Amino acid sequence: MTSTKILRIKNSVLIALAAAYYIFCKIVSRPLLTFSDTHWAQPREAGAYIKSNLVYVAVFVLFMSFAVTSFLLAYLIYCRFDRNRAAARTAIRGGIFFLCFGMYVIAGTNALDVFSGHVRTIDYLGCIAMLFSGLSFTAFLSTVCNKKWLAVADWLFTAATAELLVLNLTGAPAFWMQQMLGVVNIALIGMLLFCTLLQIRFYVLKKSTTKVLSLVLGCLEAACLIAALVCLFVRELRLYWVFFSVAVIVMAILEFGELVNMAARQYINSASDAEKYRKMAYVDALCNISNRNAFVLEQNETFDSDSLYVVFDVNNLKRINDRFGHVEGDAIIQKAALFIYESFKGIGKCYRIGGDEFAVIGKYKTADEIKECLRQMKHEIEDYNRTSSVKLDLAFGYAIRDNREINTYELFNKADREMYRYKRRSRQGYSAAAV
Repeated sequence: MTSTKILRIKNSVLIALAAAYYIFCKIVSRPLLTFSDTHWAQPREAGAYIKSNLVYVAVFVLFMSFAVTSFLLAYLIYCRFDRNRAAARTAIRGGIFFLCFGMYVIAGTNALDVFSGHVRTIDYLGCIAMLFSGLSFTAFLSTVCNKKWLAVADWLFTAATAELLVLNLTGAPAFWMQQMLGVVNIALIGMLLFCTLLQIRFYVLKKSTTKVLSLVLGCLEAACLIAALVCLFVRELRLYWVFFSVAVIVMAILEFGELVNMAARQYINSASDAEKYRKMAYVDALCNISNRNAFVLEQNETFDSDSLYVVFDVNNLKRINDRFGHVEGDAIIQKAALFIYESFKGIGKCYRIGGDEFAVIGKYKTADEIKECLRQMKHEIEDYNRTSSVKLDLAFGYAIRDNREINTYELFNKADREMYRYKRRSRQGYSAAAV
């Protein structure tokens, strides 16, 4: 089992335990784990509430917008864009990260005390969100930065979460609970600050048109985190939440940009992989033209349409392989493909349907038009043979649909028979019969 899967299982178990802990405390009437035992007096009228907590509400709305956008991005990538799981997983982790921080800010500031009957529950949700914000942050950043030390930070936050739940469950004094929450807050800010410094270093080395803006935002984020840490030590909680909110908003903007870029890169790589596999399936590797798979598909699509078939075969290929080697034989096959493609690209699609066999499927043309293309191709081959030690000779036959009762398979067989009739009429050696 990989370390990533272990972390995922561990975090899922923690979420289940947090929910079970809430139910247990409600059943046995035990006080919930909260930020504090006292709450700031908040107006209970909605208008006054929003005015009094405008900054925190705005921060919460912004983070929820980031979270919803991330989840929507994950849905679009997975369900609409080639089911790219890696990019979708990155977007989901980003959404969880923004969701946790939004809950942490709105509940941790006691801004939701307007709901007087649910203060403890909301405070508990904010406390759990704060604890899990460290976990979600490391999970998200490990995708973006791919740093192994983030896994260590994940386990440290796990230990802090478990210790807080145990302290509250065993009825530990409120003093120790508050001290532990303070340690978690300091650890979270410290990790954010360390990651911010890594970001700034990354932006210094990065060549980008937005380099200066990213550096300015990164420095602003670092300054706000330092100010928040100082406010936390001197117990200026109002200022702490202001500086912390600004810092996390700036970080969210920067990380959301990286998230979108990373998801886009993963999708582009996935699309290029899909194109590579499609090319492997339908393009001949030697001649770089459509292969037999593509030929069969085209046959099915043109089953009863006005169509034309021209079939080609390289004469004396075995003799060339025996005398000059298979490298020269492959070169002759490539030359044949090139002459056929160039001569008939205005008429239809060219396919390599066998070792030395080619075919062209096109729309209806008159016999004179086909003969003219074949004459031009013969002249090109004759010019090539004058300067080449290995001569190219192509046998060909064509068939034009003049009867609706004939399907594409019968039309191809007719052209194939014409090609073998041409072979029998042609003289021995590398010369070609007249059209």
